[in-house]
Amino acid sequence: MKLRLFICAILLVSAVYPTLLKAAPALDPYTAENFWLLPHTQPVWFEADQNGGFYGETIDGVSFSQSLIANDAGIRLQRFTIGTANIYISDKGVIDAPNDLTAVSMYLALI
Repeated sequence: MKLRLFICAILLVSAVYPTLLKAAPALDPYTAENFWLLPHTQPVWFEADQNGGFYGETIDGVSFSQSLIANDAGIRLQRFTIGTANIYISDKGVIDAPNDLTAVSMYLALI
C-alpha cells in the first residue's frame, strides 16, 4: 500500500511540476547592477539588421541587441542591450551609462 501511494505521489508531482515551472515568471538575469559580475552565456543565434546593428538570443533564452545611436556629434556609438542592461560601445572603449544622452556626453568627455 505504501509503495502504491509513493508511486501515485511521484506521478502526480511529475505531472504538475512542469506546469508550475512554465507558470513561474522568468527572472531577468542581466541588469545594470550585475552585468559585469555574471558569467555570460553564448548566443544560440544572431542576425544583422538593416541599420548596422544586430539582435539574437542566448542559450538560456535571453534576447540581446546592438544598435547604432543617432547623435548630432557625428560619433559612432552603439548600444548593446541584454536583459535590462545597456552597455555602450565606441572606438574609445566600453561606456557604462544609464541612457543614450549620458553615453554620448561621457564619450565626448573622453576626447
